[in-house]
Amino acid sequence: MKKLFLAFILLILLAPALIALEPGQKIPGFSLRDYNGVIHYSSNICGEKAKDTKLLILDFFATHCEPCKKALPVLVKIQEKYKGQGLKVVLVSFREKEETLREFAEKNGVTFPVLMDKYGETAQAFGVFGLPRTFVVGPDCVLKKQIIGEQKNLEELLVREIEGVSGGTKK
Repeated sequence: MKKLFLAFILLILLAPALIALEPGQKIPGFSLRDYNGVIHYSSNICGEKAKDTKLLILDFFATHCEPCKKALPVLVKIQEKYKGQGLKVVLVSFREKEETLREFAEKNGVTFPVLMDKYGETAQAFGVFGLPRTFVVGPDCVLKKQIIGEQKNLEELLVREIEGVSGGTKK
């Protein structure tokens, strides 16, 4: 009985690692609504249909998550600075309501899509078990980098990825 219990605990602890995405893997497909009811498909954000996307930053967050709130100004700044170079930033909320997200976006100057993962299914498919979780995705929908948790140097990490794709040109 003790061995069975230990095996169960070990499985629970290792489960996130078993389904976590690794760089070089294609991201899971998804279709999520934004707080205005518009459906966004992953295939329209990156991949063949998204010809103008050179890099996607997909950030899983929650409005009550303090590290997520700290990361938001960095994401807004990065989007503004690099949007002309094919950067897309998309937030994916974790189990929140439309009105909460609308107010949050307006209050924080968010101009990019804020999608709702109402039941956490997309987060689970991405292996997200803690917030924030940021995925840097290439134009082919292949994961380039995953940033887990609060990072004091988030802007530096993201700029390095962006400029690596854009050939080092800054605007």
